[in-house]
Amino acid sequence: MSETISVPFPEISGDVTGYTAFLRNSAGTLLNTSGDAITEVGATGHWAFTLTETRVKNANYFVAIYSGSTESAQYLVYYDVLYAGQMIVGVQADPPVIFGIVGATAPLTTSFTPSEITPEGGGVSQWVGRLLVFDNDTTTAALRGQMTDITAQGTGVLPLLTFTALTTPPVSGDKFKIA
Repeated sequence: MSETISVPFPEISGDVTGYTAFLRNSAGTLLNTSGDAITEVGATGHWAFTLTETRVKNANYFVAIYSGSTESAQYLVYYDVLYAGQMIVGVQADPPVIFGIVGATAPLTTSFTPSEITPEGGGVSQWVGRLLVFDNDTTTAALRGQMTDITAQGTGVLPLLTFTALTTPPVSGDKFKIA
């Protein structure tokens, strides 16, 4: 699946010279090995490229743009971050909040499967590292306002969520958010 990534880069607006964008993860591994041609959208100073490789949704990527088609320090013209879940380089927005309800299948202090979650899960580990926070009016009084970090996530629309231990296990019907 491809996605269009936007880059606000007015400094080269109107320039027709070929530019190429390369993405690297925090370990320095190149995601798009051949780079992607980047073109201006009209004469707006906003540029775009189509990324055909699949990026990890909860990871940041470093974006480097070079004049020409190869990575060479002498041709570097732009460098910024594509933040997790964003499609505009250099813009960090708050992550979307996910709403859920604990399911009836044996909730533990370290894991549960939700009976409802909006939006639904879509991939392994898409929420790992985010915070799971119980609502202030949830059924289990000891969990009201309690938060923990998600350490693992299964697959499917209602994935098994694993997290750092809570003080008490939730019960079916407890309401939570993932932020």
